[in-house]
Amino acid sequence: MKRITIFFFSIFLIIGSFAQKVSIEKCKIWKPASFCTIPDSLKSTGAFCMDCTWREKTCKQIDKKKGLVGIWITFTSESDTSFQLKNNFSNVSVIKKNSQKAIRPYALLNWGEYYSHHRMNFGYQYMTYLRSKNYFLTFKSKAKVDVIFIFRGVEKGDKIIINNFLQAEITE
Repeated sequence: MKRITIFFFSIFLIIGSFAQKVSIEKCKIWKPASFCTIPDSLKSTGAFCMDCTWREKTCKQIDKKKGLVGIWITFTSESDTSFQLKNNFSNVSVIKKNSQKAIRPYALLNWGEYYSHHRMNFGYQYMTYLRSKNYFLTFKSKAKVDVIFIFRGVEKGDKIIINNFLQAEITE
C-alpha cells in the first residue's frame, strides 16, 4: 500500500508542477526608438538565483546591434509561481511561423542590481549571458507581470515558448 500511495503522490507532484495556469494578456513586438527607453508601465518580477554568473549589456550597446526587437509578454498566473531560466536561455525560444526554425533570445530585460563606476545600483539591464544552477523568475498570484526577451529576426505570427511555463503567439 505504501508503494502505491507514494507512487500516486509522486505523479500528483509531477503533474501539478506542469499544470500552472497562466493567462496571456498580450504578446507583442517591442521595437523602441532606443532600448534605453523603458516603458513606465512595465511591471517587472522578482528573481531568485543560486550560484549565478551573467553578463550585461547597456541599452546603448543593444541599440548598436542591428535587427534586434523585443517580445513583450504580459500575463497573470492563478497562483504564486515561477519558471526557471536555464543556461543561456536554452529553454526559451521563438518558433518561426513559416520555417518552424527555433531562435534563442539575445537578451532578457532584467530588473536588478548592477555595478557602475564601482557602485552597486538597481535598475534595468540587458542580461545577455546566463550560467546558473538555479535562476528563477517568480510571480505573485493574480499579479500582472511583464517579461521582455530580446531576439533577432522575429515577427508577428511567430510563437514564443518558455518550456513548461507558457506558449504564446506574437499577435501585435
